[in-house]
Amino acid sequence: MAEKQLPDSDEYGLQIRTRRLDPEELAEHLAPITLVEADFLGPVFAGFEVSLTYRYPLADINKHVMAALARTAWECGGPVIRVEDGEVRHGIDRVTFPAEVLAQQPCFGENVLLRLPLCDAYQDHVSAAVHKTLVQSGVKVSYLLSTGRKDHVKLCFDTYPDRPNVSFWRRLFTKEPTVAELLRGYEFTVIAHDPDLAHDGPFWRSRMPGP
Repeated sequence: MAEKQLPDSDEYGLQIRTRRLDPEELAEHLAPITLVEADFLGPVFAGFEVSLTYRYPLADINKHVMAALARTAWECGGPVIRVEDGEVRHGIDRVTFPAEVLAQQPCFGENVLLRLPLCDAYQDHVSAAVHKTLVQSGVKVSYLLSTGRKDHVKLCFDTYPDRPNVSFWRRLFTKEPTVAELLRGYEFTVIAHDPDLAHDGPFWRSRMPGP
């Protein structure tokens, strides 16, 4: 496959190109990979060699290069191997978040939960993870699991918990804790894109071009 430029240029003239590896090249790099097991994730069947260039050797280019590499890993949707030493980072993994992020407004999930909008198995996985968190925290709340037009799964929670026995007047005049406040201190674990990948400086810096 010919080189393909990813749409990831910025004001520093950063360009990222990928080249699909042929089966023989790919086989050389698969040994260190152990994937998270889930019935909605397919096998690693294609690899991309990523190269980058930038026009201006600015002092703060590192953070832009790191962010661009991490976005590229997100676009490719699989593990990243540092070819110099075989070090592996997973763009998709079993990730633990503070549970209060579920109630972030307006919704949680874009660029975090996987882009599998028509996959019932993944939707069931996300629903089960949410249910486990809510049971552990004792929070009863309405939410919408959406797999709509933007090609990703997202969760939209009500701001306040369900309180069927609380009177209208008490709701009106009493400050109720929000769902986010009630979820604070609990965790939510789900297979998702790992947001920490973009901030893994020691891993990415070995791939920095010279000054």
